[in-house]
Amino acid sequence: MIDQDRKIRTITDAERLMKTEVKSMVAKLLSKEDVTIQRGDFKTASFDLKNRILKLPLWKDITNDELDLFIGHEVSHALNTPEDGIDIFLERFKGVPFSICNVVEDVRIERLIQKEYPGLIRSFKNGYDALYKKDFFGLEDVKMEDRGFVDRLNIHAKLGSRVDIPFNDEEQVLVDAAFAAETYDDVLNVIEKIVEYI
Repeated sequence: MIDQDRKIRTITDAERLMKTEVKSMVAKLLSKEDVTIQRGDFKTASFDLKNRILKLPLWKDITNDELDLFIGHEVSHALNTPEDGIDIFLERFKGVPFSICNVVEDVRIERLIQKEYPGLIRSFKNGYDALYKKDFFGLEDVKMEDRGFVDRLNIHAKLGSRVDIPFNDEEQVLVDAAFAAETYDDVLNVIEKIVEYI
């Protein structure tokens, strides 16, 4: 019985690796370049703009939709975020945490990738459903009304109507501006308004 359990576990690990290998090829096709794919015990997915490295988590319980969501999100950074985007932000906003840029840029790039590849829309919806159920965003840790504006914007952008997120009138204008950003320059202009507000 123990040998069978071990065999099942090995097959599961092999299948999981095979699944990410296939998805890695899809990521290269979607990104339209030969990005380097790294798979490992990462907390989340990420994309290194300068070195063109896409990192994918190898969680035991990762679903296909979560993996597709991560790939779609990071591929959109590859396609739509300028390679020197971080440097541009840091030069313009000295002393401002880069996380603000990442949140606003994520709003834009997720909209763009779903527009370019509509087949990802369901994966994004189902992937965020799964992450919500796993409390990936730590919603149980801090009450929504105690969170800062940027954190609430991020959760709203990712989870939408799954969570009731309060915004005052001034904040709602900033939320709308973030969702309307078409270019990276638009993103930087929205950040300027957010920094003024904060």
